[in-house]
Amino acid sequence: MSRLIVEAVSNEPKTEGALVPGVVSHLTLFVCVSRADDGSPVSGLKKGQFQLCQPNLIWIKGAPGAASLATVSIFKVDEIPVGTTEKKERSGFYKLALNLKLQSGKSQVFEEDAAYVFGLGVSNRDVTTKTLDKGQTVVRLVSRDQKFVPGAGKQ
Repeated sequence: MSRLIVEAVSNEPKTEGALVPGVVSHLTLFVCVSRADDGSPVSGLKKGQFQLCQPNLIWIKGAPGAASLATVSIFKVDEIPVGTTEKKERSGFYKLALNLKLQSGKSQVFEEDAAYVFGLGVSNRDVTTKTLDKGQTVVRLVSRDQKFVPGAGKQ
């Protein structure tokens, strides 16, 4: 087994035009995956190769009992190519769209200023060596209304 280096940062969408200002239906992570031995990018990963580990269920305000417990899940993964428009190359950079699901399976919105903490794991079977490569990182997202940016416009 080889190690993968996994790094992730928040890449939240703006909430302008949302049905409820300050609330988004999904959060986005920008993730970089590379090989620990030589730093080369790991490209071609699919949704099933990314896993989330959540230390706690999320309590949703206003929902009664067990219906108010939710988990974060990945609903879409896109690899972001690098290069010019004429010559795009696979990069090892991924955009993961995350949503919040109640235990009933119903989707829920992320509330403004709520923090979400989870682990992100990546696994990839190397086609040449047949070894399973793995890596992980810890992520903390805070849902923010991006119409207000503290410190913006200050000199």
